[in-house]
Amino acid sequence: MSDNSSDQKPLAENKTPDGTEPTDTNGVPTAPFGPQTDVHFATNMPLGGARIPVLLPLRGITSEKLYILDKQETWIGRSTHAEIQLTDGLVSRFHAKVVWENSDHPNEFPRCILLDGQSRNGTFVNRKKIQNEPLSDGDRVVIGSTLLAYLVKDTQELDYDSRILYRATTDSLTFVANRVSFEEAGIHAVNAADRHKQPLSLCLIDIDIFKDINDKWGHPAGDQVLRHLASMLLLSVRNSDVVGRLGGDEFGIVLTGADLNDAYTTMLKLCMDIAATPCAVEMGLIPFAVSIGVAGLKLPEMDWAALSKAADENLYKAKQSGRNCVIAR
Repeated sequence: MSDNSSDQKPLAENKTPDGTEPTDTNGVPTAPFGPQTDVHFATNMPLGGARIPVLLPLRGITSEKLYILDKQETWIGRSTHAEIQLTDGLVSRFHAKVVWENSDHPNEFPRCILLDGQSRNGTFVNRKKIQNEPLSDGDRVVIGSTLLAYLVKDTQELDYDSRILYRATTDSLTFVANRVSFEEAGIHAVNAADRHKQPLSLCLIDIDIFKDINDKWGHPAGDQVLRHLASMLLLSVRNSDVVGRLGGDEFGIVLTGADLNDAYTTMLKLCMDIAATPCAVEMGLIPFAVSIGVAGLKLPEMDWAALSKAADENLYKAKQSGRNCVIAR
């Protein structure tokens, strides 16, 4: 068997469902990764108790927590044109696809078939190598180093699961990714950058003398400053970037496709915008500034841990240099 050489999807066109970002009462996007979400729901998903097939990652290289198989055909592979993208060297570009045979009959129990796409390393269901295999609820699917559970859930279960997942991956105060989710997404982004030979930068942002804000204005006002900063970070990034709160007053941004110079330019503008935009609270306006450390991914010697260490060292240098500045080296 040979790997698919083309990066174009062999069959159905990959169409992105049209959707809008949820926001909180302050207008801050509530998706865990800013513009992105961990769980994908199609706009045409049946309501009520209709049954929906899903793939739940149990182990492997994936940034998602749950895959909703809401199309008649869902491709799995390394290609950016695959609906389920796995950045794993053992996975072919179009490794396998799930066909939902009766997707046009939402009241029927889903009948799905898993087809191998002439992959290099094979597709396995319940430890058996397959070419064309009907899927049953609870089946275990292995693609490359990723183990997935095939499950059939009703939409009420999915709604409950999504709420639990949202709470587990999102910072409850600022509505950006929490530390665990941010680091998982960062590791995934580094792996993708390595595979596609694309630049990537990590930016760490810390509010200058945040303790003074809490002491002078009170902790509720300090919380508003954190939410205000998070909203400015979200507005400064693209759909492909990741925003997270790492703890306290420290935030992180993964800038995909951005080299060190691009990241420095973006962060310098952000730093100046923050200093010029005080946070409005009931008692007045709270001016504040941030220090930012930026590190660019250097391949092949850097992994996520090394990139994080470099960005943290530059953040420390920014604070030692008088704060309200950006250090990128």
